[in-house]
Amino acid sequence: MNSPIPLSTLPVLFLGALTGSTVTVSPLGAMEGDAIVAAQRSAPEPIEVRWRVEPVRPFVGQAFEAVLEIDLDAAWAEESLVQLFPQELDVPLDVDAFPKGDIGSLTWIRSEVSGAAEEDLASRTLVEGDERVRALASRPSAEILRLTLRRAARFERARPAELPAVSVTYSASSRFIEGVVGGRVAVDPKVATVEGESLEIVPRSQPEEGRPPEFRGAVGTFELSWSLPPATVRAQEPFKVQATLEGGARLAKGVLPSPVAGSGENVGSLGMRRSTIPGTDSASLVFDFVASSSGPVRLPVIAFTAFDPVDERYVQHSTDPIELLAIPAQESRGESAVHPPADLVDEASVEDVADTEKGGLGWTIGMLLFVLLIALASVLRRNGMISAPGEAEGGGTP
Repeated sequence: MNSPIPLSTLPVLFLGALTGSTVTVSPLGAMEGDAIVAAQRSAPEPIEVRWRVEPVRPFVGQAFEAVLEIDLDAAWAEESLVQLFPQELDVPLDVDAFPKGDIGSLTWIRSEVSGAAEEDLASRTLVEGDERVRALASRPSAEILRLTLRRAARFERARPAELPAVSVTYSASSRFIEGVVGGRVAVDPKVATVEGESLEIVPRSQPEEGRPPEFRGAVGTFELSWSLPPATVRAQEPFKVQATLEGGARLAKGVLPSPVAGSGENVGSLGMRRSTIPGTDSASLVFDFVASSSGPVRLPVIAFTAFDPVDERYVQHSTDPIELLAIPAQESRGESAVHPPADLVDEASVEDVADTEKGGLGWTIGMLLFVLLIALASVLRRNGMISAPGEAEGGGTP
């Protein structure tokens, strides 16, 4: 004989049925029948978690990825997992893996943890470090659902670092009841935590033999080239030339390519800005130059030395020589409009460029406020609310 459902549980079941959400009730609320069915599963609750590194032993200065893999029994995950948070997740897991700060000599290149893009159909939402993230979902076998999270890093020094032990918290139930109009209700779910192993990473140093004196620590496989420079420029007026550095999106700022002093003619370098090219591992390098006078201009060579971790050798990267034509400066600007520096500079920081832009913006805002104050004073004077200079307090001018 079936036990009746206590009246106190009916509102809870009705709410779960209407919203389609998972609701926890006492086992006394389970009842067999056509409308409400209890689902049981006696299988274990398998979740395996592990670290791996790509590549396994990176060189100092080389960008690598700390990869977290979470393997779940696909059928168990779909049937047994219960939501942990008010906002539902594709896979309700609370993962604590990636530290917020650096780990000794290991520096995180990007602050965010990545897995898959929002529009990627092969992604699943979960929580990592109190943040809702998208993990890349794959099926290494018919039984396993694998969730992958990544974070880019590099070593600043040849000292080992340890990725911490991972914990994955979840809630699961072996029994569910279905509401009258849909929605599953978990019966007495249990919260559990799975612990993973830590992983020590031992970086490698670049070889001393054959190291060029100009090597500043760039490690990777790169291609450097100009991107459609202008054919003509105006003398004494800044102009921009863009270069593309394939593989340079994750390079440290201090090791980026820079103009080679003395390699240009009739031109000075004002600075450089870098931006990443979306969807690639390449960087766009925008150099600011100025022609000293009208006539032929030869752009300076942009170069840097890098260590190739694949071939394990040092490689010199540089741009091809490019010649432009500088036409005379505009007469309205005068001959002293821009004074190029006597020597080429390596690069100007992005902060310096941003500060310059902020200064121009502040001047513009100040002028606008001055004009508005004059207009406001004129309106108040016409309305008799203030007196113009020289007016009597009680009326017109003498």
